[in-house]
Amino acid sequence: MLKIDKNKQLLILKSKMTIEVEKHIQNEVDKYNKANGTLFASVHNCATYVLVETYPHRQFCVDIVNFNAKVWERARSIEADVVSEKREMPSIEEFIAELPVFNG
Repeated sequence: MLKIDKNKQLLILKSKMTIEVEKHIQNEVDKYNKANGTLFASVHNCATYVLVETYPHRQFCVDIVNFNAKVWERARSIEADVVSEKREMPSIEEFIAELPVFNG
């Protein structure tokens, strides 16, 4: 059996974690689009409206941008703990379960 070294495992995990974080955030954008008839392509589109006080979807944009930051902060915290060996590498399912939930 071939053993993959820890650095390679971390690179694979980081790649998978990045994909999952992006999906986790995009899922909330897509739900909002469906419920409100909007067409935000991503959280980055929402960010352009955060400072426009008269924009009707501004509060969602503020909330999703803040959510984006919280999710990425948590993901990087998990990664740092794995790299520093404070914890074992989580499975993708465990990783997703540790990410913040959108409350916007």
